[in-house]
Amino acid sequence: MDILKDFPQKDFVDQITLLGEIREGGKLEAVPYLFSLMEELAGNDAVIYVIVNTLRALLSMSETATVEGIVSGTPAVRDLCIEVAGENGFHQAVPPLVRLAGERSDVRRLFAALSALARMQPDEALELFRAYMHHEEALIASLSVEMIGRYRDFSARQALCDIVSAAEADECYEDCTLHTAKAVWALGELGDEPSVAFLVSRIHHRNPTARRVIQQELARLGAPSLPYLEDILARDDVDARIMAANVLGLIGTREAAAVLVKALDKGLAGDLNVRFAIYEALGTAKSMKGLVCLTDALRETEEMVLMAVISSLDGQLNPTIADDIRRVVLGDASQGGRIVRAVVASRALVIFEALFEAGAQVIDALLQALGQSTDPELREIFAGKLEAMGEAEAADALRIPIPAAVVGSWRILAVDDSRAMLNFYRGAASAIGCEVDTAGNGQEGLERLQTEDPYDLIITDMNMPVMDGIEFTRKLRENPAFSRTPTVMVTTESERSQVELARKAGVDDFLQKPFAAERLQALIRRMLPLQ
Repeated sequence: MDILKDFPQKDFVDQITLLGEIREGGKLEAVPYLFSLMEELAGNDAVIYVIVNTLRALLSMSETATVEGIVSGTPAVRDLCIEVAGENGFHQAVPPLVRLAGERSDVRRLFAALSALARMQPDEALELFRAYMHHEEALIASLSVEMIGRYRDFSARQALCDIVSAAEADECYEDCTLHTAKAVWALGELGDEPSVAFLVSRIHHRNPTARRVIQQELARLGAPSLPYLEDILARDDVDARIMAANVLGLIGTREAAAVLVKALDKGLAGDLNVRFAIYEALGTAKSMKGLVCLTDALRETEEMVLMAVISSLDGQLNPTIADDIRRVVLGDASQGGRIVRAVVASRALVIFEALFEAGAQVIDALLQALGQSTDPELREIFAGKLEAMGEAEAADALRIPIPAAVVGSWRILAVDDSRAMLNFYRGAASAIGCEVDTAGNGQEGLERLQTEDPYDLIITDMNMPVMDGIEFTRKLRENPAFSRTPTVMVTTESERSQVELARKAGVDDFLQKPFAAERLQALIRRMLPLQ
């Protein structure tokens, strides 16, 4: 091609100008010459980069030229054409891509060919993806497993189940591979009864990340998960029942609420942690029967559990429920005091305002609980609420600075997906002079660590969405800045293997739910030399 004559001898600016003209003009006749230049100028990265971009633009206009390049003897040309074929969905490229993928000789090219086929999803490629589900190269195996889900290949269901099950073996359970996570996703894509039943059966997978992925997938599936989750709630495994309740809360439908209510009606929530999970789930999976159950739960005496009840009621209060709360508060002084303290600690602003109609005695109790709080943020939130209610004098009282002796210099980061638990930590820790910041999952926790002043103590839940406590702690310890920060894991887990897993991740101590504020405070005092 005359326009490319003596191209290697031209200076770089002229080369760029010439390639730009070819690209803008869509001159497909230049493709063979550009292929030759790729081989001739190999090593001249700057020029090759521009040639490749020019070829990519031209090849996207010509399926035939791209297919011809796939069978080229020049590796760089072949690799480029494989990418272009996939990016543009050139189905004429399927036969040569299938042949390349079947050769198995070059791992990098095999992955490129499979990636291109994955974009097009031709029927001819399914057998290849089945064959590579257990390839020694993790990316190839993971891509193949993912494609089994995209093809909805029910014949491979058992192979997917085996991958997830194998990840629970003693030698494997400490890490969740991409291969395992993709198998979980693929089973969710199949979405048939055996696949969903299997995922629910592994809701308490030995690996925290795997069980997080499983629970997220079950929540995404929604309705098909419900009968199997209901079955889990009737079993003896407390940890699995807690996780089933959490998933039902994530599903968040009336049908999910009905499953939670049925568990309460059948007396399947004798364990405090199970009740906490169910009550919190009823805050997102809403129904009239769920509201009745939450109202009945106002008789709970355990502080953490009562905070879950109050938090869930606050988001769906109606006049009838408000009357019920006022009756309980007025009818039982001891329980009324617990509810008032829980309302303040939970930052339940809607219930707080409703209780002002209960009379002077209850109002005094609410203001006393607020006045005793050493959490500056909580005091400011309620001061704003009181101002909006026309209680300016009480609002001003809350803005009186907390004595310096009460406000400590120790900073704590609490990481938990439960709003009730985060408020519990804030209240308990601020009462002994600690400043508490919060995060809703491990990823948010890491972001907090990067943007805030150093923390003296970290408290983290184990099972959370987005990033679980084990992964969070591992990443924490990988960073020299936080490698020695004392870290406490709060969990309902009862299996020894999970405690050992947390220890290996770098956790310094544990708190088993449920626990009173005094127990948390004692642990903080033990780990930090409080004034």
